[in-house]
Amino acid sequence: MKTNTTKQTAELAIHNAHKHAAKASMRSSADICIVDAEQCLDAGQFQYAFDWAVRSLGYSVGVFNAKSVAQEAR
Repeated sequence: MKTNTTKQTAELAIHNAHKHAAKASMRSSADICIVDAEQCLDAGQFQYAFDWAVRSLGYSVGVFNAKSVAQEAR
């Protein structure tokens, strides 16, 4: 079940995706996900933006840690 993601949550996830992208095993894929996340954010589709940022983080911190890293405020 999807939750209602806020703009702030999506922005934090995208910020963290940028921060961790350098560690990605497939950097180009991580970067493409970030671009998609930013486009969704600009369109007001905050849940999709968050989901794309989490997918990017999956490449850099692993799929099992991606969602928790997306929500860290650091």
